[in-house]
Amino acid sequence: MGSISKIWIKAKRNDEKSLKVALRLVDLLEKKGFKVYLDPRIVKQTEKYADRVLDEKSVSNKNIDLITVVGGDGTLLRLFHDLSNGMPLLLCINVDSIGFLYDYDYHDIDRVIDMLVKGGFSVKRRKVGEVFLSKKGKKEKLYFLNEVAVFNRDFFNILKFKVYLEDELLYKGRADAIVVATTTGASAYALSSNGPVIDPDLECFVITPVAPFSALLKPVVVSPRKKIRIVPEDNAIAIIDGYIKIFIKSGSEVKISASDRYLSFITGECRKTFSEKLTNRLLDKPWSFKLG
Repeated sequence: MGSISKIWIKAKRNDEKSLKVALRLVDLLEKKGFKVYLDPRIVKQTEKYADRVLDEKSVSNKNIDLITVVGGDGTLLRLFHDLSNGMPLLLCINVDSIGFLYDYDYHDIDRVIDMLVKGGFSVKRRKVGEVFLSKKGKKEKLYFLNEVAVFNRDFFNILKFKVYLEDELLYKGRADAIVVATTTGASAYALSSNGPVIDPDLECFVITPVAPFSALLKPVVVSPRKKIRIVPEDNAIAIIDGYIKIFIKSGSEVKISASDRYLSFITGECRKTFSEKLTNRLLDKPWSFKLG
């Protein structure tokens, strides 16, 4: 089993299929000799495994080697923010969603566990961004995996803004929002807003105006070594990974840069390729199209 012995499982909330997959994982992993712990929400939905419950705050205290996330991208993003002090190695198993952050589907479970037992996997890392802003009058630093999106606080009004790259004005204008995405987040809201497709091995930020008033405002791909500043000229709201919402006063700065943090994911045989995940993303499978 190599260096992996303790595994914690997190499943999508209120999703029966994800629960069934998680419980099957428990049985298979324990048969292979792994020590398995479960998120309290899983235990609440079953009469079994009460002695294996472990909440997010206790994950680091138990020296968990691997977190297995069962569900979709939203489950992982919520967990990322709940475990703000960092996460151990991740194994993500997709259950009937686009799952762009997930290398494996639930029907690959047996092969994935065999890979864990044999140690036949590698680790890929995804860069995490950091954002500095004022929250209730205090400067605060938060981390993000996908993107920071800044909107007018009145969502029905257009946002006036300036964007600086280092100390140079990159552009100013009006749009429904301005989005700064990591390489990981480039496939999410930024892509839906006509941002570019980014090779997942390329570390960068993508600055994307959403429905800009001027057709000249285009997405810009910049080095992660550059610091980005967004200055809204209206009272605004910053939404981080679609999960955390913070109000911003007109003229305040939203400062964005690359952090020194990474998320580490297990990858190996039977994984979904970038091409497969991109096809599912562009076709919005399984929601919009059912092919084959």
